[in-house]
Amino acid sequence: MAVSHQVVGGDEVRSALHTVLASETFTRSQQLSRLLKYLCDSLLANGPDYIAEYTIGTEALGRPADFDPTQDAAVRVEMHRLRRRLRDYYEAEGMHDPVRIVIPPGQYAPVVTRAWEEQRATSTSPVEMDIGEAPAANLPVAVPAESLPHAQRYKIPTRQLALISVAAVVILLSVWLFRPRPGSAGTNASADSTKGAISIPSSSPLAGVRIGCGRQSSWTDRLGQIWGADEHFEGGESIEIPGQSYIAGAFDARLYQSARTGTFSYRVPLPSRDYEMRLYFIEPVYGPHHDQGGEGNRLFSVSINRQKVLDRFDILSDADGPWTADVRVFKDITPGPDGYVRIDLASINGAALLNAIEFLPARRHILNPIRLLPQDNFYTDSAGNLWTPDNYSRGGRVAIHPGPMKNTHDQEIFRHERYGHFRYAIPVDRGSYSVYIYMAEEYWGPGNPGGGGAGTRIFSVFCNGAALLRGIDLFKEAGVNYGVVRAFHHLAPNAQGKLTLSFEPEHDYASIYALEVIDEAGPDAPSYERTVTGAGRS
Repeated sequence: MAVSHQVVGGDEVRSALHTVLASETFTRSQQLSRLLKYLCDSLLANGPDYIAEYTIGTEALGRPADFDPTQDAAVRVEMHRLRRRLRDYYEAEGMHDPVRIVIPPGQYAPVVTRAWEEQRATSTSPVEMDIGEAPAANLPVAVPAESLPHAQRYKIPTRQLALISVAAVVILLSVWLFRPRPGSAGTNASADSTKGAISIPSSSPLAGVRIGCGRQSSWTDRLGQIWGADEHFEGGESIEIPGQSYIAGAFDARLYQSARTGTFSYRVPLPSRDYEMRLYFIEPVYGPHHDQGGEGNRLFSVSINRQKVLDRFDILSDADGPWTADVRVFKDITPGPDGYVRIDLASINGAALLNAIEFLPARRHILNPIRLLPQDNFYTDSAGNLWTPDNYSRGGRVAIHPGPMKNTHDQEIFRHERYGHFRYAIPVDRGSYSVYIYMAEEYWGPGNPGGGGAGTRIFSVFCNGAALLRGIDLFKEAGVNYGVVRAFHHLAPNAQGKLTLSFEPEHDYASIYALEVIDEAGPDAPSYERTVTGAGRS
């Protein structure tokens, strides 16, 4: 395929890029906009051969010089998201654009063509690889049906479906080969940083085994994670659930569009090691409109390896509402002597229901750290910690701030803010946890858009109903454009297995930039000790 600057002139490339970056589709993601601009600028300046995974990682995504693409999937994740964002743009806002920017599957250099040439090229292109697939395998992997135009969803030949199934098996086998890395420790003399280092699992977002209950085929969620089709089950029946554009607390509403229901079990084959297992539920039937509230209509038990872990479980009650994502986490999950993890769901009243199952490599007795940024992008900070896109949130909205933050070289941690009246219901297992809340004042104060100063933003923070912060004034606490982190230790989950963090405004809106949850049974140090100077207060 011809490279873009041979098909379309440089001025037309710049014009097409400007049009895309000015669109509503791209203004919502600064990181994808920066990545697309880098790719086009690099193409015009250096040609397509210069653009490679290593140069994208170090020059566009800020990875260090020792960046190893075989160990860090960040480039593949972001390129997958960029291809999807471009497709979304040209299916809607940009459908009439005469010049189009395309990044063909299997390569990183963009191709810019006339609209009719792009259509002809894509009609003969191979099916797009899911991120994490080894190119050398030369096996097609299905693009999720949800991400295809309607007219293209049901045109995959039977023989290709067989090859796709083989490829899916190859992917699942490959992600089993987890490579542990040494645990990170902070530089401060704190209890977190003085614990002995032990091996911790890979932080790659692709690591893990995921099953979409009731699904007929695999799919890739908006975080780039592959969810396999429903398998390893016995009993029950698969159902489809009407799609919702928004489900409170869900990182991708499509995860809850199917389920297995009834009395059923799963026997999932896994390599012998420790895992944390996440079970995903939603209540799509009962609620305030049904039977004076809905509680008690669906009750069931859940057992893992024949040990009951949930009894008389009511999704509606556990999630605190219908159409609300509910995640239950269990650590110290290991396959039995037969090499299987067994999950049994037994109906008590109504039919048991399960939407998805996820296994993540873990350490004995230690939950993997949870690090959340209110944005759509993964981010690996300068301490080597992986931050994942926003999850488990309900309420509030997100704003983007240009910065810079004065006391960090990891500007991305303070790039996006969730503000308003909101909460996070973070699923954890039994144990004791430390929570770190990253805050800053980039709106109020002299020189900022809102002006004013002390008293313009005041809010309180609660965890499972107990006050963590009362009447915090961010301007007094942090000053202008200065990051601050407040730490809270020895927090235990509620009866629903959650750390429910509520941010309640008193004057103007509550505001945070990042959340970090660390299991106190482990050696992990909070990220701010190495990424934010002089920010911590316990």
